[in-house]
Amino acid sequence: MTATTRTFRRDGQTQTATGLNLEAGLSDDCLTWIDITDPTDQEIEALAAEFHVPGFLAEDLLKGNQRPKIHVEAGFVFIVAYGANLDGDICTHEVHMLVSSQAVATIRHSPAYDIEPVVSRLAAVPNVYDRGVALVLYDLLDEMVDGYFTAVDELEDRIDSVEQLVFSAEQGGTDKEIQESVFALRKQIVAFYQISTAMRDVLNGILRHDVDLFPEKVHLYFLDIYDHLLRVNSSLELFRELVAGMFEAHLAVASNQMNKVMKKMTSWGAILLGATLIAGIYGMNFREMPELRFLYGYPMALAMMATLTITLWIVFKKKNWL
Repeated sequence: MTATTRTFRRDGQTQTATGLNLEAGLSDDCLTWIDITDPTDQEIEALAAEFHVPGFLAEDLLKGNQRPKIHVEAGFVFIVAYGANLDGDICTHEVHMLVSSQAVATIRHSPAYDIEPVVSRLAAVPNVYDRGVALVLYDLLDEMVDGYFTAVDELEDRIDSVEQLVFSAEQGGTDKEIQESVFALRKQIVAFYQISTAMRDVLNGILRHDVDLFPEKVHLYFLDIYDHLLRVNSSLELFRELVAGMFEAHLAVASNQMNKVMKKMTSWGAILLGATLIAGIYGMNFREMPELRFLYGYPMALAMMATLTITLWIVFKKKNWL
């Protein structure tokens, strides 16, 4: 567990202290950002007391695995948001946020979301205090959602790879490998879609609720994030359709390969049937078979079998059955 308190003063000065430093910062002359990773009960109690958080929300702050949501109370807003990236499987990073008029608290649960890009963005701002807590929250959410586009690009690359595997099945993967790849990809897309859809609801809640902490002028910033989430959701919906079509295409390819095998087996069966028929007739050994005493009967039977076999081979070859 680690805690960091960043204080952005009215004069533009920024102070960073290790640990939970509530006494030094929460005043009208400064804007405070408190960041805690894997908090203890004592830290949550201190935050809850400072932000006047009800008991049921304090319990949510301590526990992970919360669904993305927004809860508006008098004096503060509680938000659960998720960052996401692809590291083999879909990897999510849960962040709880408390926002009051002069303070933002972020509680990160393992695997902890990397906030360094947000810290860098704020470091480039001449005076964070003048921007207010709403735009600090915007920077946090915007950085999270921007990471979704990287995950979407990686998903698109994986879809291309699986497509190549599906349509090159004759040279490559087995049916089991292809099916496992398709279902794993579908699982990742569905998990990502659930997160991005819930995050869209969070942004919709910010835009829809009459939150005194967020002035009307900053709604355009949150509307930009909402638009990004719509684009992510649109891409993920398209990916779901592509993966569903991919599985159907795999079944079609497998069926087509089976048809080719059946054609070859049928063709060779018919080719060998002619020679087998002739050999069977003259192998019956009846005493009154005139051809048995024919001088050229044996070479004639061989010639008939060879002619019939070659003729049938040519016919099936022209039909592309061989």
